[in-house]
Amino acid sequence: MENSLEIKEQIVKNSFWGIISSLTNKIGGFILAILLSRLLMPAGFGKYSLAITISFFFITFSDLGINQTLIRYVSLCIDKNSRESALYVNYLFKMRFVITVIFSLVLLLIAYPLSYYIFKDSSLFFPFVILSIYVFFISLSSFFESLFFIKKSVKYISIKEFLSFFFKITSIWIIGAWVILEFRLIGIFFSFVLISIFSFLYVFNFSKCFYPTLFRKINGRINKKEMFKFLLFLNIQNISLMILTQASIIFLGVFLTAEFVGYYNSSWILVTGISSLIFSFSYILLPVFTNAGEQNFKNMLKKTFRLLFILSMPISFGLAILSKFFIVIIYGYDYLPASIPLTILAFLIPCMIGVDLSLAAFSARSKQKNFSLLMILSVMVLFILSFIFVRIFISSPSMILMGIALATLLSWGFCLIFSIFLLKKEFGINVISRWIIKVLFSCFVMGGVLIFFLNFFKEINIFNSVIIILPSALVYFISLRIVGGIETAEFREILRLLLNPKKK
Repeated sequence: MENSLEIKEQIVKNSFWGIISSLTNKIGGFILAILLSRLLMPAGFGKYSLAITISFFFITFSDLGINQTLIRYVSLCIDKNSRESALYVNYLFKMRFVITVIFSLVLLLIAYPLSYYIFKDSSLFFPFVILSIYVFFISLSSFFESLFFIKKSVKYISIKEFLSFFFKITSIWIIGAWVILEFRLIGIFFSFVLISIFSFLYVFNFSKCFYPTLFRKINGRINKKEMFKFLLFLNIQNISLMILTQASIIFLGVFLTAEFVGYYNSSWILVTGISSLIFSFSYILLPVFTNAGEQNFKNMLKKTFRLLFILSMPISFGLAILSKFFIVIIYGYDYLPASIPLTILAFLIPCMIGVDLSLAAFSARSKQKNFSLLMILSVMVLFILSFIFVRIFISSPSMILMGIALATLLSWGFCLIFSIFLLKKEFGINVISRWIIKVLFSCFVMGGVLIFFLNFFKEINIFNSVIIILPSALVYFISLRIVGGIETAEFREILRLLLNPKKK
């Protein structure tokens, strides 16, 4: 009984720190993006977006699923066989170190052709050079950070996230106050490198304290065949997801000038920020889905899908209709052209949430193969549609901006539709049924109210936005309740399933 209480106390404690870490990362990243957009202006923010996106690609490729593999295999044997755990840590670290060095050097070597020939902007050369160092330290930091999840020492990750956010905010303030516009981008990336070095030293020292036996040199063998099979599907999903979320910015960087990249990324950050906040508890769902009985798993998945769509779809409609209001209030009038892609990208929110939820379901039931193939097909759809729209709208930068946004939405929509199909095929679950018609009807009613209010408020400010949004949101829920689209008991049922997933 005492051991059970200790486990529950540990779960509650780590859930609290997990929420703090997640919120710090997501909200902090959103705040940083807004500050950077205002500090650098559209052209500078576009260059920042291109450079940081390229670095994210290299960080993702240097991971290759090694972090998740480390967590899985060391967790399985750490309490039973410290020798085997040490073998996995040593082998995976050597692999990660070599791959990280290679990709950091590759970014350093291609910095010149990337800036001069691909993006045709010489001012990107030094940012790419600086970011090659950033890729090295961030990649290694994430490896050691993974060890904190094994002993569930999430508190130290939360502290690291908060300190990194604090130092980034401070460096941005200093750069904005003392550095001229021309050198701000280099200054920002240089500060990011210094912070990444601090993060690496932090996680490295604490991981050695927590796992002294794992860092000793030891001889032996591990099951590499099984481990590499596990890595394969992780790589497909992680790389495909990275391409789906970041490739659009690179497309725009190749065909358009930097300010259009800034417009697009400002709307993209707003959409992904909102979707990630709605789905910020996703890390809870994977273990809950894994431990749930078959019938409870199905019920929970259906009800969670429904609840998240009820919350996300009106947000998409509202964000699309009030795109100018949100862009001006958050980023300023200089970013007003970003309202065009935002009107389209707003409808990505339910798509992203649905795909993430499907991924959690397939991972929990170890049926990732078909989902991985779907991710590859979605990436192909994105590439094909992007090239088509670029060719059609090549003479108009604004239309290319709209076309890339539409290609991104359609590729995510494709992924969502076939995710729903796979859930039906693999688990026999209809996560979308006639209730979606009631949600859409209420969204259109709310949209009509929003458009009506817009006729009376031409000035864009926070006060007018609140006056428009609050009554419109109330109209949505009243409409949904009238047509029978939501029941109070549903919220209670979801809560019960989350608290006791094993109960039949």
